[in-house]
Amino acid sequence: MNILMISTVNFGVNGISKVILQYQKYIDSEKYKYDFIFPNSISSELKESLFEKSSVYHVPNRIRNPLKYYKEIHKIMKDKHYDAVHVHGNSTTMALELLAAKKAGIEKLISHGHNSFTKYPIIHKVFKPMFDSLYTTGLTCSNKAGESLYGLDYIVIENGIDIKAYRYDENIRKEYRENIGYSRNHLVIGNIGRLSEQKNHEFLIDLMPSLLDYNDDFRLMIVGDGHLKNKLESKVRELELQKHVIFLGERKDISNLLSAIDVMVMPSLYEGLPITLIEGQASGLSCIASTNITREANVSGEVLYCNLNNPNEFIEAINYSLKNNSQKDRVIMNEMLMDSNYSIINSINKLQDIYQQ
Repeated sequence: MNILMISTVNFGVNGISKVILQYQKYIDSEKYKYDFIFPNSISSELKESLFEKSSVYHVPNRIRNPLKYYKEIHKIMKDKHYDAVHVHGNSTTMALELLAAKKAGIEKLISHGHNSFTKYPIIHKVFKPMFDSLYTTGLTCSNKAGESLYGLDYIVIENGIDIKAYRYDENIRKEYRENIGYSRNHLVIGNIGRLSEQKNHEFLIDLMPSLLDYNDDFRLMIVGDGHLKNKLESKVRELELQKHVIFLGERKDISNLLSAIDVMVMPSLYEGLPITLIEGQASGLSCIASTNITREANVSGEVLYCNLNNPNEFIEAINYSLKNNSQKDRVIMNEMLMDSNYSIINSINKLQDIYQQ
């Protein structure tokens, strides 16, 4: 079965890209072959390492030049005669890709929603009738994201990960802390995500002075890159927190970094279902999330949810988590998640059933 996978967001360190990579890695390649369309160019090195058996197309920007974009993806679809198109995005503008696929004669049109919020609500509303008439299967990462995009007619496929790969490792913890310059006594708060408004890093940075009043050993590790990097670094300097806050940029060794962290804090303004929160739980971390994040992400049953309007809730939750977590608990939590819906094996089985329907 030949399937064209389309990402409406740039391929990089983000949730949609992680999902696509997991599907490519774990799908039964004897039965399913993916080709990919990305809105940004992929290096030849990445193509060889990640998409060795696939065709990867870089097409014109869908926002700046939607007509040229439409014509090019339609030509690819028509020339290749795909059995299905699987589009990943955050809004009903996925109708553009679905329409191109339908005009190319492809019958299985799969849309896959990944967020409960869109930056373009008016356009989202305008495209809704066309979008609803085009997709044959509506997938989503969570009920919250599904209700936002589809209403009632959708199927949830959890953003599965390789749970075992995130198992806590004491030796890695020691090695990474030494490399970063952290001691065993430092209390490390971690956040992994794009440096964008959605992830609300400013809120985290603003918490640090109050946390340091409790204990000067607090450290904040921010992993990711984005357009707010300079602004956030400037804020750290203004608050004289250079000693306490570190920016590590984009990283590929997330599972190892999680072993070095003590508590994950996600004060996001909105989310579909953040994979990093699942990864944090798989590493056995204490996890604290804003109430804007769906409760479906609480796979372990141990995530603490706090209101962004009350920063003290986050401070109390961080201190509570640090007092009540142990390294032994971290290993046990990883084992607990092995059979959950967020195991990549379960997600892939669901997806393959959908492809075969």
